[in-house]
Amino acid sequence: MSENLYTEEYTAYQLERSAFRQWVRNNLYIKNMIRFTTGPTIDFGCGVGEVLEQLPAGSLGLEINETTVAYCQSRGLNVRLYDPEADDYQFRGLIPGQFKSLLMAHVLEHLTNPQEVIRKLLTTGERLGIDRFIFVVPGVKGFRHDATHRTFLDRDFFVKHGLTTYGSYHLIHQKYFPLNSKAFSRYFTHNELVSVYERAKANSDS
Repeated sequence: MSENLYTEEYTAYQLERSAFRQWVRNNLYIKNMIRFTTGPTIDFGCGVGEVLEQLPAGSLGLEINETTVAYCQSRGLNVRLYDPEADDYQFRGLIPGQFKSLLMAHVLEHLTNPQEVIRKLLTTGERLGIDRFIFVVPGVKGFRHDATHRTFLDRDFFVKHGLTTYGSYHLIHQKYFPLNSKAFSRYFTHNELVSVYERAKANSDS
């Protein structure tokens, strides 16, 4: 990830959205993400907690930016400082069955190997009993809009890397929002791709 994702300036940038942009984000984009969650959710890369505030009770935010974590905790949000490289995406310390969903919004595009991260997360999800994973990434123009973005993910990316099915998880939903068109995302910065995995439960889980 780029170093400026760890700074106070980045936290300030997240907090300085205009009232109108904040309303649109809260009432359109965030609501579209969280409608796929089920039960307590891990918000991976939770930022300043805008999504976490709308998630079900018992949800947890994980964040790599110390300044952002301190801000969220000052507001009473359940957010922990998390180092994914040190933990290797294992979520050590979390209890199996404690969380039913994981949401990762606008994180994967900052990584050089998101396909490996997705595999690690889904493998960890099997162990922890996470039923759903929701990944949100920018479309074409949104990806080009930010110099810290490293890897472009679209539907072809998931097919190319054999990620439409992995372990007991199946990709059950993959659409652009607000308009389901990759072509539109070439012209509109905030057209994002939402990918949802669901775990096929064994008979013993039913």
